[in-house]
Amino acid sequence: MVRLEAVAYLYDRGAHFVLCRGKEAFQRGWQRRRPNLESVLKHGPEIGLIPYSVGTSALDIDHGDFGKLIEAKPPLVTVPSPRGGAHAYYQDDTPRRNQEWQAFGCRGEVRSARGNLRLYEGGAERLASALRLTPPGSAPFPADLFEAMGVEAPHTAPEEAPHKLPVEASRTFKIRTPDDLLDLATVFPGGRNNALFGHVRFWAYAQDEGADFDAWADRVSRIASQLNESFPVPLAAKEVSKIARSVSSWTWAGGHSMDHTPEAQRRRGLKSGRVRRAATRRRDRAIVEAVEAGQSMRSIAEEYGLSPSTVMRIVRRGVLRQPFTERE
Repeated sequence: MVRLEAVAYLYDRGAHFVLCRGKEAFQRGWQRRRPNLESVLKHGPEIGLIPYSVGTSALDIDHGDFGKLIEAKPPLVTVPSPRGGAHAYYQDDTPRRNQEWQAFGCRGEVRSARGNLRLYEGGAERLASALRLTPPGSAPFPADLFEAMGVEAPHTAPEEAPHKLPVEASRTFKIRTPDDLLDLATVFPGGRNNALFGHVRFWAYAQDEGADFDAWADRVSRIASQLNESFPVPLAAKEVSKIARSVSSWTWAGGHSMDHTPEAQRRRGLKSGRVRRAATRRRDRAIVEAVEAGQSMRSIAEEYGLSPSTVMRIVRRGVLRQPFTERE
């Protein structure tokens, strides 16, 4: 089965592909936005997959000889990854979260409904062929593997409705010091935004922002996304993005945890606003230049996590081309 045919087959089965640069996803909101088949094929070989979208969960094997594991718990298919690792896919009807694991001398991470795996060379073909030829239920996810080896089983996505979830750890309050921070694993809907904001900003206060705002904003965004996975019920990617943007622009403008006087907050707020507006102008300018270079508005919208109508408005009004400094 050639790659294009395999990708199309997986897409028809519901595959939620992820557009990547190297190993990492680069599109915003990749967990919520499923790119269309045309975008996937046009993007080239650097694509990933949310395993649960095709009825599987996978063990990302990073270290160790995985021969014993595969012999004891035969997977649906094994796809080699660079540096001697492998991705072992199993049939699974449970939407699992990311979780570290170790067994039979191997260790790695679970990837299911909350994470994605790169489909390296030959990966799409192997997975598509296995799904087409393997009867359902013949290669189930080895949930007992974790009990047998004495390690914690991977958490699954909660099945209860949000209003039925515990609320005792969801209190909200002003977080003034790191000692006020809650354990994110105990925070349910009602207190997640406040808790995540506190963790991200206290991490950011101790960092060197560097000399490039976009690179700093990307760092903060990655940390916020990683911390978000600690919640029993993670926040939507849009909410995480807002928190990361707020923290990155505030700290870039000199915001700090110690000075909470109204004058200091107003001063930093004005400077933070200028930074955000500068970042928006850079984004809008890049969008206009991409349109002028012949890129379609639909593909631009998918790349920046915007709606096509928003891209259209940006292009119509143009971009103010007045100069500005990176740290004005």
